[in-house]
Amino acid sequence: MHVFEFLESNDVPQGPLYVLVGSDRFLQQMAWERLEHLLGGADRLAGGSIEWRDLADRLHTRSLFDQGAARVVLVDDADSFVTAHRERLEAYCSNPS
Repeated sequence: MHVFEFLESNDVPQGPLYVLVGSDRFLQQMAWERLEHLLGGADRLAGGSIEWRDLADRLHTRSLFDQGAARVVLVDDADSFVTAHRERLEAYCSNPS
């Protein structure tokens, strides 16, 4: 989906993983904020400095206050993270928590 189409949308396609790509940091930030709003908030991690266990811990830990809500974790600048953990991400998408 193109970023302008996404920014005008009132809902987000449901899925275990969302990927924002592009070189315009302003549009990425707008898309991040819209995604956070539509999904009801999110944790943010810096992609260049996390390991798989950091993301897995966040995804598998439920909040004490939002018992029914899905856990959303945004990994910013995740190119190297995705490259290093592609197989694990694909496995997670086929069987999300």
